[in-house]
Amino acid sequence: MRRAGGANGGRVLSDQISFWLLAAVLALLLFAASAPSPLYVVYEARWAEG
Repeated sequence: MRRAGGANGGRVLSDQISFWLLAAVLALLLFAASAPSPLYVVYEARWAEG
């Protein structure tokens, strides 16, 4: 099956743009995973009771 838009099927990001885009996504995921939960105060109050 042939696709319109050339042999590779459309637009391709340059290596530099795709590298920095992937680096930004990875940094965002790592930052979000290490951010404290807004519900920590609620959890702390519940755990302190027991």
